[in-house]
Amino acid sequence: MMMKFQNERISKVSIAVIVLGTLLCGFVYGREIPIEEKVKNAISYPGVSYYGREIIIFWSSKGMSQSSEAEVYFKSPNSVRIEYKAPSNLSQQIVINDGKSEYLYDTKRNIAIREVSFYNYASDIDNKFSLLKKNYDFILSGTEKIVGRPANVITIKPKNKENASKKIWVDKEYNIILQEKIFQPDGNLLCDSHFTNIDFPKKLSDELFSLPKNTKIVVRDFKVTTFSDIKDLQGKLKFMFLFPSYVPRGYVFDKANLIQEKNSEFVQIQYSDGLNILSLFETLAKVDSKNYKLFEEVVNLDKNKQIRLFHLTPGKVLHRKYKGINITLIGNMSKKALVETISSIK
Repeated sequence: MMMKFQNERISKVSIAVIVLGTLLCGFVYGREIPIEEKVKNAISYPGVSYYGREIIIFWSSKGMSQSSEAEVYFKSPNSVRIEYKAPSNLSQQIVINDGKSEYLYDTKRNIAIREVSFYNYASDIDNKFSLLKKNYDFILSGTEKIVGRPANVITIKPKNKENASKKIWVDKEYNIILQEKIFQPDGNLLCDSHFTNIDFPKKLSDELFSLPKNTKIVVRDFKVTTFSDIKDLQGKLKFMFLFPSYVPRGYVFDKANLIQEKNSEFVQIQYSDGLNILSLFETLAKVDSKNYKLFEEVVNLDKNKQIRLFHLTPGKVLHRKYKGINITLIGNMSKKALVETISSIK
């Protein structure tokens, strides 16, 4: 369950890419909006409704790829509908988010799994952007057309070369991110997300963001408790949580999640540098990684310590066991930085 939950969180990163967006852009009181303000507006939640089709492609460091295509409806301020068209195993799935709850709706089985909307976990945009400015430089490199719309091309370049970088194409009129590319520290492309068409209708029906009346709603059989202060987590666990003595430069504590199931529990500590996320999971439960053997690389630190590195999408997953605790680290920074982080947990 732990690895499944982690993969669901990775998927939500992909969904977040789709719905991150925009306030009105252009000229304000006769002045051109500065590049920092353009970036801040672009990573804010949209202030305009839109409909479009988007393709997302992830590449692993082993050269394997995973892609999806979806029709996306966004109604300002926080209603989302995502209808997957590809791959085929997702084509019966629809994600509906009404701002309070998020539903994964299976159209064939007429069942919807309900979770708390990710908007409830959204961090303060001002603090997030301050951290982003501290760790990244913004470079405006001109204008290009994406789906026929003029867009500012902006590179978000890390000051720490161990981190991934991002390039975004921001709609000049509405400040929606029309395309973005994420690059690994070695320069290889990690993710390409882009609209193949987009429209800004004056009105979207409320029915798009609600389930059919006869839908069976299922609530997840685990409880998630979020802590904004790591000290509040202490004493809540059945095992002693181990902290890394090293985290990559620029990363700070963001939040902690305690996930409790009927017979097990695990904790997630999330770090952020304003753009990228580093997630650390620990549990006493067994972690089943048999599905990832094709992606596995073993990193030997010494005779008594071994780390397994999985090259997945959209980043890397490292796993080790220490004092009976299964430790998993997920991030899209360099292998060197990830290995140093997970090996510092003692």
